[in-house]
Amino acid sequence: MNELRAELDISRAEAARAVKVAEQAIQSAESCSSNDWNSTVTHKAAEAAAQAQKRSAEAIAKHRHAEEKLVAERKSASFWRKQAQCVEEQASALQTRLAVAQVQRAAVTDELDREKRKAASYIQNLKRDYSMQESIQRESLVSGAEQNRLLETELDGTRRDLIGKSEEAKALLDSLTELKSEITTAGKNGNKKKFFGKAKKSRGPLLLDSRMNSTTDECAQPKSTNFGSIHTEELLKIQAEASAMRTHFKILRRTTVDELGQLPEQAQEWADRATKAVDVAQSEVALLKNQIALEMSSRRKLLHEVQDLRGTVRVYCRPRTPINNVGSTGIISAPSREIGLLHREEVVHSKGIGAVPMCFEFDQMFPTNASQSEVYAEMEEIVLGSLEGFNACLMAYGQTGSGKTYSMLGNIEITKGDGFGNDAMPIVNFVNHGIHLLAVRQIFQVSSGRKDRFEDSFSLSILEIHDEKLIDLVAGTNIAESSGIIKGVDRRDRRVSKIKDEREDSSVSDDGSRKLEIRTNHEGDTIVQGQITVPINSFEDALKVWKQSLSLRASRNTDIDLKDRDSSSHVIATIEIMSTNVTTGIGTVGKLQFGDLACSDVTQKRGSSSTSRSNSTGIDSILAPLGNNSEWKFKNKSLSTLVDVVDARVNFSRNPPYRNSTLTHVLRDALEADTKTVLLVCAKSDPEDIQNTANSLRFASKMKKVVIGKATKRHITMA
Repeated sequence: MNELRAELDISRAEAARAVKVAEQAIQSAESCSSNDWNSTVTHKAAEAAAQAQKRSAEAIAKHRHAEEKLVAERKSASFWRKQAQCVEEQASALQTRLAVAQVQRAAVTDELDREKRKAASYIQNLKRDYSMQESIQRESLVSGAEQNRLLETELDGTRRDLIGKSEEAKALLDSLTELKSEITTAGKNGNKKKFFGKAKKSRGPLLLDSRMNSTTDECAQPKSTNFGSIHTEELLKIQAEASAMRTHFKILRRTTVDELGQLPEQAQEWADRATKAVDVAQSEVALLKNQIALEMSSRRKLLHEVQDLRGTVRVYCRPRTPINNVGSTGIISAPSREIGLLHREEVVHSKGIGAVPMCFEFDQMFPTNASQSEVYAEMEEIVLGSLEGFNACLMAYGQTGSGKTYSMLGNIEITKGDGFGNDAMPIVNFVNHGIHLLAVRQIFQVSSGRKDRFEDSFSLSILEIHDEKLIDLVAGTNIAESSGIIKGVDRRDRRVSKIKDEREDSSVSDDGSRKLEIRTNHEGDTIVQGQITVPINSFEDALKVWKQSLSLRASRNTDIDLKDRDSSSHVIATIEIMSTNVTTGIGTVGKLQFGDLACSDVTQKRGSSSTSRSNSTGIDSILAPLGNNSEWKFKNKSLSTLVDVVDARVNFSRNPPYRNSTLTHVLRDALEADTKTVLLVCAKSDPEDIQNTANSLRFASKMKKVVIGKATKRHITMA
């Protein structure tokens, strides 16, 4: 293009010179005759001018064609530049998703390893059971052999007894036959004596003896006959029983030998079947887990896309198991994943008042035994969106003891320090990390997985709102003094370490505390001017900031109960994420807020007349919304303002009262526009807390109707 422009300029200069020469030639030719025209120099100059003008016209045509081609190339270049930018954004999003998938894959791999260890322990238990069964079978074999020997011994004894009894029976039979023969002979002799008359004298004694014997035999004949028959029947019975026992013993012995011979084969077969069943079950479990993970991820992705298009607030409910009524299910139940029921009939049943359960709809109804990782899994996509330049806000709302701080941070253990005197700083430890700490850990994991394409920087700030006053929890800590940055409205950030004398700083009051003011910067974002943010490079740095902040807070408030202060104050942690694409140089800024709100307990107003009302009015007064009820009010004033703001947003009011409370003023961006907002309502299931539980669930259902709008990605121009 530059060559064409140079050629055009040259041709234009030649054409101008040729035109001048032609004009001079025409002027000189006017005084010449026609015969001398063809031979004059002016004629040749005119021809040269005509040729130069022709070349100039061609150059102009080429220049126009080149300009048209340049415009087309510019349009094409801008189009392809936009396409390349879109492709690069898609590639960056895919890279982020890849890092997320790698983190999830690591978690799944750990879970599979745990399952493999469980399966290995299960197989070892099976092997141990098999060895125990084998030892038991061996012992049974040994005991069976011993029983066989005992049975054989008893059988031999029985045989000998039977042989002895058979011999006795034979002897008895012989004696019986002899006795019968003697009786028959005696009977015959008696008949002969009667028939032939008296016997000889020489046979008198014998005859007397025979008579005596005959009489005795006659008397004893039936007895002996009965005695012999009884012994015979007993012997026959014993013989039959012995033969039956012998047959039964042979069958039992044969069956026992066969069963003992089959036991090793059966045991091996059952062991093989158990191993195959375990392998099949493990493969099926792995397949089902993969399918469930895919289905859950796709379902969660579609749900988040729908929520992003709608721009509504996502609301989750996490009920707590009953504390006072151990073993009961409580007054909250979940018939489905999105529906929660409040059983107020269990409370008013003793008063004889009829009532039906109250029904609430949420995006997710967690079970009472849900773990911290299960709760965080539902909010994972929103948290990771901050790496791509979106704003997100996660708030925990509920009454005292419902588990807000546990859900956000986990169990916080504060112990007295090991130093000397009363100036020892308390020691803070976190057990069972909550949503905030799990989110910080995963953000750093994903950032480390995509560091070849992105440069990420993170900063953390912690703000407390107590009695409508702003308190910077990071201020005064060692990490804030060394690397803290004081935020300003016009991007004039200053390091804390560079301010040598804070008394000379206009943002420091007389008592040494830094003045904090809620302002709006040039981009329209709500910030807290004078708040200290600390750059963090790892999850351990975030833990260090939290531990030092909570330790300093506990040391400052030794004269009051920390639980009461926690229940009456709001704690808001903000993570600012700045990401720069190494390839394109495009930068994004994302903000991630975590709010642990104060307790939503209510109390009766002065002059309450609810006790004098009727039964039906009593139910309405107990479970009526606070905005329509003159009997109850919030203990925390800022929460009542938050309810007013939510009511105004639901009714599409033009001027919601954000500035009526410090909390709503700080959270204005999360409640107004350009933010993905999540509300986690924590509720207690004890019957005596039904008033606070009903108010919390009702506020959550109303919060679900707030339409904030579709969140947009925030780009910045890197210098």
